[in-house]
Amino acid sequence: SLETSIINFDDLDEEIRQSFPFDVTKGSLCLPLQSHQNLQMLFVIGPKLSEDRYTSKDRALFETIVKQVLIVFDRIAHQEKLHEANMQLKVLNQQLELLNTALEDRVKDEVEKKETAIAVAQELSHKAALATLASGIAHEVRNPMASIQSHMMFIAEKLGAELADEGAVIQWRYRIKPD
Repeated sequence: SLETSIINFDDLDEEIRQSFPFDVTKGSLCLPLQSHQNLQMLFVIGPKLSEDRYTSKDRALFETIVKQVLIVFDRIAHQEKLHEANMQLKVLNQQLELLNTALEDRVKDEVEKKETAIAVAQELSHKAALATLASGIAHEVRNPMASIQSHMMFIAEKLGAELADEGAVIQWRYRIKPD
């Protein structure tokens, strides 16, 4: 925060008095505004037109004015800090929005990949189930047919040629024989 204390110009160090870019006369008051031990500004109030010395009331009035100026400077500094923080916050929000958009896109892509993989896996599972079912049905059909063929051959051998037409049995056997 800024601080001040009224100093008579005549009490300032000679080097400081010589550094002023304007002519300061005897009897002037200096009101330095300091922030963290650094001189920020120096109000110089020239002597009274009446050439009287400044009274303690005058000094109190100037000190009050300077303190009000210090309050304004503090508020301006605070507003500048708030503005800078707001600008940084806007930049961070923009960066966050970009990151969120990129993340949402990545999540969407990953979900689509997983959904595609699940669909392919389900299709393969259905095809495998159908293949297993078809194999089972073929097996179940072949077993009774093989049994029938075996029995027909047995009957043909037992009854001989006179009861069964061997050509019909052979033709039938070739029809049901698996490839």
